[in-house]
Order: sequence, then structure tokens, then C-alpha cells
Amino acid sequence: MRSAPHIYICNDRFESKVMMDRCRASVSEPGRGIFIHQCLRAGKHKGKVEGKTYLFCAQHHPDHLAKKKKDWESKFRKGEAARDLRYAIKNLESQIVEQVLRALKDARKALPVIYVDKTLPPHIEKNAKKLEKLRAKREETK
Repeated sequence: MRSAPHIYICNDRFESKVMMDRCRASVSEPGRGIFIHQCLRAGKHKGKVEGKTYLFCAQHHPDHLAKKKKDWESKFRKGEAARDLRYAIKNLESQIVEQVLRALKDARKALPVIYVDKTLPPHIEKNAKKLEKLRAKREETK
């Protein structure tokens, strides 16, 4: 996503001339990406691009594009944080399952050693507490 528009410049005799009262943004036709022309809207707002002042419509004004890019990035970062949290929870869940399966396998090998007090081994207990904290954090963000 761009934070400043491309400025329309007439490059050859086949392109339309630059009209100073219109928006100076360079745009393409929908579905015809190779046909570039000057924006058709009236240039009502002054904006600076690379130190030069041009007229722009509201859609192509550099301040509007910068705000739009900033909003998009913040929305992306928020989604990225939620995704990271989901992956952390999923990773911890899989670690707990692996540890429980390993503990069951070890228990089958050494049958006389059984947890009489019915508590989880300490390494499984630690990851289960981490998982509960992450789930609580996810519920807070919803």
C-alpha cells in the first residue's frame, strides 16, 4: 500500500496532456492495468509529494493515503498479535499432549510407580498453568 500517489506525467505523444486543474494522481483503468491516465476528478486539495505541491482529489491526497496505510498497518498488527497468541496456545497444547503421552508410556513401562495422589507431574503442571494464562489473555482481547 502506497503512502503517496504516483504523479501523472505525460511521457509521449499518445498519452493525454497533463491538466493542471485535475487531480495529478496517475491511475489505471479497472481490468486494463496497462492503460495509465490522469485521475478524472477535480483537484481541490493541495498536497506535497517529493517537495513539490500538486492538486489532488480527496481519494489520492497524500495525507489521506498515509492515514489509510497507517490504519491498514495497525489492523494488520492487531490481527498478527491474535494469530501469534493462537499459535502459542496451539503449541502449548501440543506440548502438553506429547508430555502426557510420554508420561503414560513411562507409566506403562514402570507399572508399580503410579501417582497415588492423582496430581500431574511437575513439567506437565507448569505447561498447563501457562496454557490457562494464555487462554485468559485471549478471552480478555475478545
